[in-house]
Amino acid sequence: MWKDVPISDAGTIRHEMAASALSEVVFGLRWQGAALKNSEFTRASDLDASCMLLNERNDLIEIVHPAHQRNVNGSVVHTGDSKTGGGSWDNERIHVFLRALPEEVSKVLFVVTSVNGELFEEIGTACCHVTNTVTDELLFGCDLSRPSSRNADVVARLRRVDGDWKLQTPFAKD
Repeated sequence: MWKDVPISDAGTIRHEMAASALSEVVFGLRWQGAALKNSEFTRASDLDASCMLLNERNDLIEIVHPAHQRNVNGSVVHTGDSKTGGGSWDNERIHVFLRALPEEVSKVLFVVTSVNGELFEEIGTACCHVTNTVTDELLFGCDLSRPSSRNADVVARLRRVDGDWKLQTPFAKD
């Protein structure tokens, strides 16, 4: 069940911005993957960050992902594909300029997918976040390597309500 990010949540949510204050956000994904061993070769964990744009009826308008790095009007931009993870900061980022989104967009879904089909718990360390890029405040953070039988998940969404944006996540506390 999707929940609005509560103001008093002290879990993975550090701060909540007033919805009307959100104008630009970044969805970041980072992982330090363990190599998969196959009888013929070894390959590194590979995660992809994607962003789905939906209308009020939940019809898909467009998906931004590593192979399609910009939506039609450029209000959603993927910074590129990392095949191996690693490093000390985000391996993939998606910038969303909320005020520039087409009017028909009422929901923005942030998705993480394991390209190799690994379960999230099999990947060494994996985490994602949504950050207000104007204030550099963390709005939501999530450890993806917690026990899970999933290899893809919608981890957060933004919903347009009366012209303002609300951040929602299935991980928020009641």
